[in-house]
Amino acid sequence: MYPGTPINSVSPCTEYLTFGPWVYLVPQFKPKSVLMLGYAKGTVAELMRLLYGEDFPITAIDIASAENDPATLGVEFVCTDARDYLDTCGNYEVIIVDLWEYDAPEFIFTEQFVQAVASKCDYLIVHCMDYSDMSAYAHLPLVRVLGLDYGAKFYYYMINRVARAPFRGRV
Repeated sequence: MYPGTPINSVSPCTEYLTFGPWVYLVPQFKPKSVLMLGYAKGTVAELMRLLYGEDFPITAIDIASAENDPATLGVEFVCTDARDYLDTCGNYEVIIVDLWEYDAPEFIFTEQFVQAVASKCDYLIVHCMDYSDMSAYAHLPLVRVLGLDYGAKFYYYMINRVARAPFRGRV
């Protein structure tokens, strides 16, 4: 790895547990089903399996081919554009938006994308940067925002109530 080169995934998944973004993309409760928009080498999927087991489906969407074999993690992998997949997919309890190259793509900050993704889930996690324009998400019920010192931000939204989510206070 060269200085300034982004790290998309690590193996084992616990290599840089709290120094990278991956653990912050894991739902804070055991999900019934997960759609991952963005996969790379599957670090987030591996963390979910480590924490919550194998008894829930994970579907991963990425425009690039998987960098490993997603089947080893029990992940259904679809190589396509996230926007196209959202047009035809069913609902998931959790959707994780982790679409990156060197920055999050602009389309994830549009009203059209937010409407599409919010209509397909109960709980939404969005990975972006502290300078990202999150105004298209402003109408969604925000649970929490976490940030890392290098500028990464993680937004957690409760679209529909998840009864087993351990949140305190109003959500």
